[in-house]
Amino acid sequence: MEREKDEDQLSIVTDSIPIIEGYIQVLFDIPEIAIFIQKSRLLFLVSLIVVSVLLIFVIDMITNRLIMRPLESMMEIIKRAETNDLDSLPKSYSSGEIGRVTLSLVSMLRQLNESHSKRISALGQLAAGAAHDIRNPLNSIGMTAQHLKGIFSSPEEVSSEDIEEAKELLDIVNDEIKELKKITEQFLTLNRPKKLNLQPTDLNALLDKILSEFTLTMESAKVHVIRNYDKNLPAFQLDMGLIRQAIFNFVQNSIQAMSKGGSIYITTKMKQIGTGRQVDIEIRDTGVGIPEAIQEQIFDAYFTTKEKDGGMGLGLSISHQIITAHQGEVKLQSKVGMGTAFKISLPVKTD
Repeated sequence: MEREKDEDQLSIVTDSIPIIEGYIQVLFDIPEIAIFIQKSRLLFLVSLIVVSVLLIFVIDMITNRLIMRPLESMMEIIKRAETNDLDSLPKSYSSGEIGRVTLSLVSMLRQLNESHSKRISALGQLAAGAAHDIRNPLNSIGMTAQHLKGIFSSPEEVSSEDIEEAKELLDIVNDEIKELKKITEQFLTLNRPKKLNLQPTDLNALLDKILSEFTLTMESAKVHVIRNYDKNLPAFQLDMGLIRQAIFNFVQNSIQAMSKGGSIYITTKMKQIGTGRQVDIEIRDTGVGIPEAIQEQIFDAYFTTKEKDGGMGLGLSISHQIITAHQGEVKLQSKVGMGTAFKISLPVKTD
């Protein structure tokens, strides 16, 4: 009974759904579908090839422009550096990391080349200065020897006056030999670290002592000294002999810069630097000043602007070494026509 009842209900539902009659039309025959699939595959393959070729072309362009050309440029720079031909290199390069590296490389090579040129120039000045300083005593010794040879060429004619003259000449030879020894020692110890003999030193008193050595020279040159000392300076550890030599050279340089007279201002001052202390010394003159173009060379060995006056070009170089050996610092401030100031800083060590 239940089964018959279910079948009746299903019949009622089925009867309520409208029946649509029609057909499904297939647009392609089976052979045409195969051909369509084959054409699609061919089209995909052609597209893939075209895209691949385009990608290869683009990648080649990018690689050539961003990598290969900059690398070739870098190799060219290295080749020119080997032949020391950096002047003709361009000053700008491609963008990107390799371009920046190339620019940095060129800048570094130019700096190295400039530094090398300066060293060669300094070495040439050093050799020329040493040769000049040694030649003068040798010439004097040679001339003296020739004169002595003339005096004693005829021993039977040698008088007591000739013997006295010979003694004077031999004294000259001895003095010239001492001068040669001095030049040699200065040359050998020029770049050797200074050995300090430290002892408690009253800097103001030392400055007065150094200035007293120039009393007659300054009177003759019409140079006046104005002292501005810090009276509260303590005695601190210095190599008195070396500091005297350094200050002597600075003062002498100032006097020589004022051929028509002028003034030298000597100032000392204590400063607190962090947890330590330092003493500043300023030696300022009203002389001709130093041209900016040579200020970097002023402390170089054998660099001098006083060759006609017999200057060796060692004074300021040695002074700079002495201050450095004391762990101090010396700075130069100068302007042509307005004078020069040497500013020296020395750490205060009391024990």
